[in-house]
Amino acid sequence: MNEKLARQVAQVAENVLDDKALTDWEQRIGLELRVGNIFNQNASYEAVRNFANGIGDVNPTYSSEEYARKTRYEALVASPGWVASVFPHWVLQGLPGIHADHSASDWEFLRPIYVNDKITPKCYFIGYDVKTSKFAGKTVGAAS
Repeated sequence: MNEKLARQVAQVAENVLDDKALTDWEQRIGLELRVGNIFNQNASYEAVRNFANGIGDVNPTYSSEEYARKTRYEALVASPGWVASVFPHWVLQGLPGIHADHSASDWEFLRPIYVNDKITPKCYFIGYDVKTSKFAGKTVGAAS
């Protein structure tokens, strides 16, 4: 790597969070973010049951069809945590030279997830919080 390029790389790696970057982020609030990795889009019987068993959830509503038929859902449903297996719900959007970190997600459930439902995830940038730390100075946490 030539010396000029090395200096440019070092400058990007040492960027500082300034008000202009935050103003740019303000413009992103409300935007739908691209969801790149979708893992478990179809709520198959096996996916629902195996997820519940895998996390140690003993609620039979998520694993026993016979039991689930007697509930208010009248059928097997997925654990609310199952949606975390659909896609990595953090869609990072960094700033040049600033370390990106996911701080929160806000989920909205319109109804239970039934076996054979197909999930189409959407992710929106809903805001950020600016905080001060002794280590890094000004920091920002983004939420989607």
